[in-house]
Amino acid sequence: MNLIIQGSKNFTVSERMRGHIEKKLEKINYFKSHIKEIDFHLDKEKLNFVVNSTIITHKFGNYQFSVSDTEMYTAIDKVLHKIDVKINREKSKIKDHSKATHEDLVEFFNHHDEDQPEPTHEIAIDSKPTEFEDAYLQMKDSNKSFHGFTIVNNLTPTFLRKLEDDVIYLFKKENDNEYFEYSVALKDGKAEIGNKVRAISLEKHNLLSAQKKILDQDYHFDLFINSDNKISFLFKENNGKWVVMA
Repeated sequence: MNLIIQGSKNFTVSERMRGHIEKKLEKINYFKSHIKEIDFHLDKEKLNFVVNSTIITHKFGNYQFSVSDTEMYTAIDKVLHKIDVKINREKSKIKDHSKATHEDLVEFFNHHDEDQPEPTHEIAIDSKPTEFEDAYLQMKDSNKSFHGFTIVNNLTPTFLRKLEDDVIYLFKKENDNEYFEYSVALKDGKAEIGNKVRAISLEKHNLLSAQKKILDQDYHFDLFINSDNKISFLFKENNGKWVVMA
């Protein structure tokens, strides 16, 4: 698979960002043998960053994706999620996956059923109350993309999302109906809750409907209330497998 990552006259791609894209592409490892070339073009237009991507496959044609966001790392995540969803929905074009050499490809196809949730690893959130600063340090020093904990202030499930070591977001419950996503800022070496990015409405879903919702939206993660009336955080790891924290 040939990978091309390029910027524009308005945006220069750093080595760090190039490495971030390469790492995130692990999400489509199960399909990479079918891809001839994948191009990423990163640009900045006024207040938004734009990511355009083209996938050229050996047998299944070409696919194009475009996403914009106020932050480049989030735009990259969004376009990679669109790529993963497209591949998921086009998998019926692969007729003979018994000869696939990548075990994840075989597992992906053999376990999928449109009327059943895809295999999902469950993680229990630690009920021990944790300070935000302590949870941030745990997240920063780990190789995880998401971290769930019980925050001391109101003893509710709280979540952190890491794009890079110093690009972290907080998901905190505001009321019975919604969570707020905040940026995390560093001040004098300490983590502080920064600006509000967006509100996320809490809806009740079973696992299957929660997965389908994610496949129909820009983000590869979501908060919902599960069948046991517990707040849950569902996401896809870099290898394309589902994880739920509750």
